[in-house]
Amino acid sequence: MIKNFILVSCVGIFLCGGITAAFADVELKNFYARETAAQVKVGAAFGQLVNNGTEGDRLIAVSSPVCGHAEIHDMVMDGDVMRMRALDGVDIPAGGTLELAPGGKHIMLMELKDKLVVGEKIEVTFTFEHAGARTVSVPVNALSTK
Repeated sequence: MIKNFILVSCVGIFLCGGITAAFADVELKNFYARETAAQVKVGAAFGQLVNNGTEGDRLIAVSSPVCGHAEIHDMVMDGDVMRMRALDGVDIPAGGTLELAPGGKHIMLMELKDKLVVGEKIEVTFTFEHAGARTVSVPVNALSTK
């Protein structure tokens, strides 16, 4: 009886681990933020979210201790005007990459507590529907560089 229970428990843990692993393969790559002036209270971060898993996932939240709140944003054309809008999440298909870049989807750092200084690093936490939270150290680059 005990042997059967242990066997069933081990199989259950193995199966659950396999399901979790399918969602745990979101990789955060090539992130950077842009410097800001002292009086500016918003900043932006860019990079790639690569889903190496076998199941799709969804970026549902972003946060950073350097700001009051962070948002996932997209730039869209509204007639002849480019506008920014907040998104409640972004899907990342299995095997896909979500590109966060200037002029497209990106991370907005709102209510900055201090200016972002070239050469410093900031922590940004990405929360996924399935993979959970991932934190990345993001270097601050000059406005003119990537």
